Amino acid sequence: MIDPTVALAGLFVGFVVGLTGMGGGALMTPILVLLFKVQPLVAVSSDIVASMVMKPVGGGVHWRRGTVNTQLVGWLMLGSVPSAFLGVLLLKASGTGAALQEHVKLALGLATEWRRQTDIAWRTTTWDLRRMVAGGMVLQDSTAEERRAARLPDDTLALRVNYVGEYGDHAVAKRAGFKKDDILVNVDGQTGHLPESELFRYLLQRKMPGEKIPVTVLRDGERMNLELLMQ
Repeated sequence: MIDPTVALAGLFVGFVVGLTGMGGGALMTPILVLLFKVQPLVAVSSDIVASMVMKPVGGGVHWRRGTVNTQLVGWLMLGSVPSAFLGVLLLKASGTGAALQEHVKLALGLATEWRRQTDIAWRTTTWDLRRMVAGGMVLQDSTAEERRAARLPDDTLALRVNYVGEYGDHAVAKRAGFKKDDILVNVDGQTGHLPESELFRYLLQRKMPGEKIPVTVLRDGERMNLELLMQ
């Protein structure tokens, strides 16, 4: 019999999925395999079935709040639904027994290691980092097309604000004057190209809570100087 603490893990994962939209499989499956020593294929299958209940509930809440972009959902389904069927077919073609378990374990290991090495978006503490460092903002590197439109060279800082927190400590950036689609071009004198994770690392290593970080943003073609409070 599996330890009842699995239910607590499910409680945590369900909360994170509802809060951030992070795929439950990115959290629950590794937890089942690494912490509870569940066989990889069983972990994947069980997590998918659990998601059949968890995801509709979370989706229904967001649908009622009017935060869903139906066109974006359509494009996501166009790619993800066929791929889900393809994944099942690949599992069936991968053999049975121990060989199949090893294939699934390898796939999980590759996916986890790739995400750990490339960015911090996989971390469950990301939202707390955004509160501490970015005042609740979600930042994303501008695309080449966006850089051309804003006349920003490829080697310069150009982090676009994709989201600004609305409530409590996650609304610090909003109260400081930051807006969605602002482009951060200078943060504490840093003007070279930095992804969000590297900027977070820089600020966490060099700044203390309570300090105000000078930030220059590009908004509607005009540069504005703002201050962002570290928490």
